[in-house]
Amino acid sequence: MKKPSYQRLVWLCFTACMLSSVSVFGQSGFSCKLLKEMAGQLSTNYGVTIDQAGEYPVKKLSSSKPVYARRSPNGQIDHIGIRLFDRQMMEKQGSPIFLFVERYLLELMLADSDAAVQERLRMEHVKLSSDLPMSGSYNKALRPLVDAFSDQLSLYLSQTGNRYILSCRNGQQTVLSLEFPTRYELIAGFTKLEAENSIYQEIIMHKPAPSAEVSASLLSEKNPGVYTANEDYYMMEDIVSTRYYEKTGDSYRPIFASNKLVESICNLFNSDIDYGAMAEVNQSLYGNKNHTYKLPLRQLTSFLQAQKCTLYTTIQRIEKDKIYGAVMAINQELGYQHLLTFTLEKAIIPQIKNQQISIKMFSYVPIHNLSSIIEGNK
Repeated sequence: MKKPSYQRLVWLCFTACMLSSVSVFGQSGFSCKLLKEMAGQLSTNYGVTIDQAGEYPVKKLSSSKPVYARRSPNGQIDHIGIRLFDRQMMEKQGSPIFLFVERYLLELMLADSDAAVQERLRMEHVKLSSDLPMSGSYNKALRPLVDAFSDQLSLYLSQTGNRYILSCRNGQQTVLSLEFPTRYELIAGFTKLEAENSIYQEIIMHKPAPSAEVSASLLSEKNPGVYTANEDYYMMEDIVSTRYYEKTGDSYRPIFASNKLVESICNLFNSDIDYGAMAEVNQSLYGNKNHTYKLPLRQLTSFLQAQKCTLYTTIQRIEKDKIYGAVMAINQELGYQHLLTFTLEKAIIPQIKNQQISIKMFSYVPIHNLSSIIEGNK
């Protein structure tokens, strides 16, 4: 079974990133262009001005469910949707899918024509159905469906392959069934370019989470004197999320030594330990452009982990003076990965505090693109 080489894997990810469209920075007052357009439609067609977080009754859309707007920590409106789901449930689930459904149904109700809705559902590979009678234009047909929502509905959310299915039921009656791709741009409402340009500000604002001590019950002895946790790999056996430990007396400590370079590099990126290293990030943007910034490496890895990404590290090669490798930050929930290629001086391990690592970052690469490439090269 033929597997693509590391170099080909990185090059294919790089190519996927360069196929995105031109840079667009966040819209004034709104986190993305889509939300700004939705606010404009609500203002023009329904006389509702969305300029603050909160609820906005729009009786022409729903007799019982208000439009809800949310403001992000940086002061921008980052969500507009029909308020359908219980907020405590949403907080407990921690899934962005419920906000997506609220926004997407509102988008369909605000559409100019049924033809536009049908074309959009087809182009975005979204399937919408209900056991409730749906007749007339979409903004009218969806109204009884929206009004039928209550906290008593049973919700079933599943993810199979690269698609989600959300089923909302009242007993045996399906109030809403929505099937859609696991695609970041669709679920988040960002274009890829908006996501590329906003990630820098999010990383800079992020506060790293504190390190957590590993429990001995989670460790297994991989090799004599080497214990592992989070032992897993992605696509290839040398792309691992594993963390490595050694035992001293009755305690375990992370491996970080010049005689165990591979284990040390994996711990540097995969773990939540702050080794005090600095990162110079060169973020690739469309049009042969880039954005360069410096920050503590732990701030970057903590941000990726906070995005619900699993970090997988691989070493490309170790030369006389340098180590070359890559980190893949995989977000299965939203269907994307960040690819970071890195270079560091071999001599800075283990004395890495305040030392600099050079990182090239390609953000929001669709997972399904890479999966299909891997399949095609077996």
